[in-house]
Amino acid sequence: MKTTMIITVLILLCSALKAQNSEKTFDFWVGNWNLYWNDSLKGNNIINKIMNDKIIQENFSTLDNSFIGKSWTVYDSTNGIWKQTWVDNNGAYIVLNGGEEADGVALYTEEKTKKTGEKYYMRMIFKNIHKEGFDWLWQSSPDKIKWNTLWAIKYERF
Repeated sequence: MKTTMIITVLILLCSALKAQNSEKTFDFWVGNWNLYWNDSLKGNNIINKIMNDKIIQENFSTLDNSFIGKSWTVYDSTNGIWKQTWVDNNGAYIVLNGGEEADGVALYTEEKTKKTGEKYYMRMIFKNIHKEGFDWLWQSSPDKIKWNTLWAIKYERF
C-alpha cells in the first residue's frame, strides 16, 4: 500500500513537471528580435505573452512594412501540443500544430492542396536556439519526409 502511494505521487510529480516544461517550450521566442535573411537586416518581430501569459502574440514586419503578420500561439494541455494561428497583410490564414522535437521546435500545417491538385505540407522550424538568437525555417514537403526550405531567417535580440 505504501509503495503504491509513493509510486502514484512520483507519477503525478513527473506529469506536473512535464506539463510545466511543455507550457514553457516557446519562452525562448518572447522578446524583441531583428530579422536577417540574405545576409542583411530585413525586419523585426516583437513577441509578447498576453492573457495571463497563456498566449504568445507575434508582431512581424519587414522594415518597409510591405509584409506584416501576426500570430497567436497557445499550448493545448488537453492534447499536449502547441497550436498557432497566423494572419498577414497578403490575406494568408495558416493554422499550425506541433511542439518540441529532437533538434528544436516545429509547427506543421495539415495537408494542403494546390490548384493543380497536388498535395503538400508546410512547417516552421526553430533551431540552434540560444539566449540571444535562433534560426527559423519555413519549409514545404509533398510527403513530410523530404523538406525544401523556402525562407530562412536568423533571429537576433535587440
